[in-house]
Amino acid sequence: MSIYDKNVSQRKNFKDLLAEENDDIDFYDKLRKRDADKILINRQARADKHFGKENLHDFIAKKREMFLVQYALGVKRQEMRKLEEIAQSEEQKLLDDEKALEEDAAKFDAFLKENDKNSVEAIKKAELETKAKLEKIQEIKKLNLQIMAIRSDMSKNED
Repeated sequence: MSIYDKNVSQRKNFKDLLAEENDDIDFYDKLRKRDADKILINRQARADKHFGKENLHDFIAKKREMFLVQYALGVKRQEMRKLEEIAQSEEQKLLDDEKALEEDAAKFDAFLKENDKNSVEAIKKAELETKAKLEKIQEIKKLNLQIMAIRSDMSKNED
């Protein structure tokens, strides 16, 4: 027998073995699936049997109670979210109010400084004007004295 013939015959034998192995695998898969279906059916039958023992009214009552508890929980969560949003909003308002208060305080301080500056300037101006007024009054007194002296001289000269 030639090498080629040996290889062909070995390949054919290998293909046959592979086909048999695939058939075995398929057979075991079918058995496993059938057994799994039987197990599932048995579990369902046990659950149905247990359900039959339980009173339908009790089951409905439990479901209703579960629904009410879940609903109450949802309502409480929603209320908590609302309260958290309100708290955040109030905190933001407080921060904004604090900032506005600080700005107002800064503006008021600036106003007071400007007011003090204007007061000092007004006092200086009033002092200067008072000094000028006193000087004018002194000058008027001097001039009045001079006028009186001249009148007195004039009246002496007339006599």
